[in-house]
Amino acid sequence: MKRISSVLLVAFLIGCGGGEGSGGSSGGSSQVSGEGSSSDGNTDNPSPAADISIYRSRYFMDASGNYKFLLGQYVWTTAELDIPTPSGALGGTPAPAKTFIDVDMVPNGLNYYRFSLGVVRSTNETDPTSWDGTPNLVPFLYKGSPAKADLDQWDPAYWTALKEKVAYAGSKGIIVHVCFFDGALSLQAVNSWKYTFWNIDNQTESFYGDLDIDNNDITDKEGEFWRLGDFNSNTGVGYYQRLLIAKTISELDSYGNVMYELGNETYYAPTDWIEAALTYARSLTNKPVTVNLHDAQTTPSSPGSYATHQGDNPASIKTWIENNVGRGHPVYGDPDGSKLGRLYEGDAHLCRQAAWYSLTGGAAGWGGFTHAYNRNQTTPLYYGYLLNFLSTTGAQFWNMVPSHALISSNSINSLIAKSGEEYLGYVLSASSATISLPPGTYSVQFMDPATGEITKGSNVVGDTVQTFNRPSGASDWAVFVKLIPAAGG
Repeated sequence: MKRISSVLLVAFLIGCGGGEGSGGSSGGSSQVSGEGSSSDGNTDNPSPAADISIYRSRYFMDASGNYKFLLGQYVWTTAELDIPTPSGALGGTPAPAKTFIDVDMVPNGLNYYRFSLGVVRSTNETDPTSWDGTPNLVPFLYKGSPAKADLDQWDPAYWTALKEKVAYAGSKGIIVHVCFFDGALSLQAVNSWKYTFWNIDNQTESFYGDLDIDNNDITDKEGEFWRLGDFNSNTGVGYYQRLLIAKTISELDSYGNVMYELGNETYYAPTDWIEAALTYARSLTNKPVTVNLHDAQTTPSSPGSYATHQGDNPASIKTWIENNVGRGHPVYGDPDGSKLGRLYEGDAHLCRQAAWYSLTGGAAGWGGFTHAYNRNQTTPLYYGYLLNFLSTTGAQFWNMVPSHALISSNSINSLIAKSGEEYLGYVLSASSATISLPPGTYSVQFMDPATGEITKGSNVVGDTVQTFNRPSGASDWAVFVKLIPAAGG
């Protein structure tokens, strides 16, 4: 069997240039370094760059230099823009990526779309079946009868479709977070492993043997799919893992709206494998490469950013954020695997509360399976209200830090602030709240997160604890307090 070095492959493809970038640089990045100008991609005084970058270890900045609070979703869509998710996979009406983008995201100004390269190849004989019986595309070429994956050949149609999707999202101002691997969709469940191209039963020949050592149709464990020796020596399954990382980066690195994630739900990957894979990926790109883990795992020494599926209610999201923000990398909640990830229309207010707790807790965003399982129009509407509030008020959240001690009842209320200048508080239910302010005169704006209505309050004078009252008709509410510069100052 023919084998091409993954390093040579990516060097060749990058040297030849990538696809048309949406706001990206010409060609691809050939620098061998970390995530940016410093080892962790952070800079206190960044200038607009051609790539997404990390700001002050807490937030993301897009290629145009705009600071982003990420709000969006992770959807099990295929590479194709117009092909729906495999029928029944999400427990609701399947929809293609273009529908999620055009209907849910763009009208509400949402900015974050996360998807995986690990979606299995569905047909009219798989469970779930493909949308119309036609197989969806996957990275490797399927051939023969019955069709099986040749891991030494890419499917050009897949990579063309993937770039079209990335470019389309970029044209709408949306950041795409691309997962190289996927524990949930490839390794963790019987139907995932049964149909994935990583399974020897679905391959044209034995490329690395049978990974299912336990013979239980699950390979998400050390020594099965996750083999550090193979990865470090560029042999066995590690060779193909490296190949997929290198191919993805070579195809997408010229797009300014792209960043990468090592994998969705890499829960049982050993930390040393994660460290090795992160190091390898970062040797090929300057874009952020991040992780999705669970809290019981050891966090890598340089995770890029850290997201986890957790939180059955907004209160647990608040607690998790308070315990994890400020550890030297961006963090945010991704609610798949929790009750917040499977909400219907009537429960959208819970995701609204979690989003506001995320913002006022100093998280980099709130995203993931927020309504992929059961699509509703209310959740993205609430998210749009939040982003519009930031845009309308000009609140510089990226320069604020968690300052919960300044707001009353901070076990249920949250606040971020740039001391002496800006204060952004979220109040879950109380009719009033107090904020401790230093000397100065401050403007005040309120928001009802359920309606998006923004109202102006009367100016207040600091050097005291000021009381703010809930807007009429609101349940939960937000307040933004900003220092008014002294005349001639």
